[in-house]
Order: sequence, then structure tokens, then C-alpha cells
Amino acid sequence: MSALWWYDTLQIKSVIVVRGRLVRLLGKEAGVHNRLADGANFEDPGLSGPDALDTHRQQGTKMRLTTKGRYGVRAVVNLAATGHDRPVSISQIAGEEDLSPEFLEQIFFKLKNAGLIRSVRGPKGGFVLNRDPSEITVKSILDAVGEPLNPTPCADGQVPPCPRIEDCSVAPVWQSFYDTMERFLDGVSLQDILSGRAAGETVGLTG
Repeated sequence: MSALWWYDTLQIKSVIVVRGRLVRLLGKEAGVHNRLADGANFEDPGLSGPDALDTHRQQGTKMRLTTKGRYGVRAVVNLAATGHDRPVSISQIAGEEDLSPEFLEQIFFKLKNAGLIRSVRGPKGGFVLNRDPSEITVKSILDAVGEPLNPTPCADGQVPPCPRIEDCSVAPVWQSFYDTMERFLDGVSLQDILSGRAAGETVGLTG
């Protein structure tokens, strides 16, 4: 066999090995990307305590409301806009808002338990608001569906306190941020949204 044949064979084998490694690498990266897209979280092994818990919960996503919070607000606004006394079905709201009916059913179950909406039985049944639109705030909707607003584990006091809380100079910043966000959302009602008052105005931050 000629030296040229051996050289060509060696080149082909090298290409196969490189391609194999590249495929495995891309496969791993794709797997990580897919898990992140699906909401998977990766904990930093160098963290412990509340910091590790917070990282495990939030890493891989931006700081933003989850779908249950956003969909819950959209659905209740839709319900309020349709009419305070006219029942609206889940399928109608889901179709108009392009939401999953099954997911929306779970959200409405929580909203009903919180007393924000009520169900009406019958052929033309559905859901209606259980309170006046001026009495239902964005925060009350988020609380009803279980949407967490705390930016850090120490901000809302509902988790074990961070061991550094006594000496942490940054904790008051997160607490102030959380309080401001809570006050803002608690100052925006369905009536504000329907009337357009919540658009382009700073509401709920005075006093």
C-alpha cells in the first residue's frame, strides 16, 4: 500500500474523531439549553443555605413573573372587561387570550378559592367577578395564584432568615425594593386597568 493511502486514511480517521467530539459537545450544550428552556435550575455547588436555595430556584431564568401570574392577571382583566355580571366560560377566555384551557382551569380554581371570582352553573354558566373591579388589585390576583414577588429569600420574611441578615448592609435595599413593588401592585386595581389609569402613570407609590 502506498504512503498516500495511509495518509488519506489517517486524515479521514482524524476528521471522524473531531466530528464525534463536536457532536457530543453540541449534544451536551443542546441538552443544557433544553433543560433551561423547560425551567430546569442548576445549583452553584459553592453556595449554601438560603443563597443556594435561591440560586436553585431562579438560576437559568430572568427575574420575572411566571406564566401563572401573568396569565392570571390577563384572565381576570378579560373577565372584568366582558362584564361584571355576565358569566364567561374558561374556553372563551382561553380562546381570546390564547391560553391553555387546562392551565387556566387550574388558575381559576385558585382564584375562586381566594374569593376573587365565583362560578355560575347552567347552560350559560361560567365565571364572574366576586368583587367590584375597584376592589381587586393586581397583587391580590398574584397572591391568589401563588406568585412569589420576593427578589431575595430575606425580603418577605416567609423563608428561614439568612444567617447574614444581622450584618448585611444590602438587605434593606432588597426589602425596600420588595415593599415598593408590593405597594405598586396593590395600588393598581382592575378598574384602573380597564379605565387606562394604570397605563403611563405611577400609581400606588404615594403615601
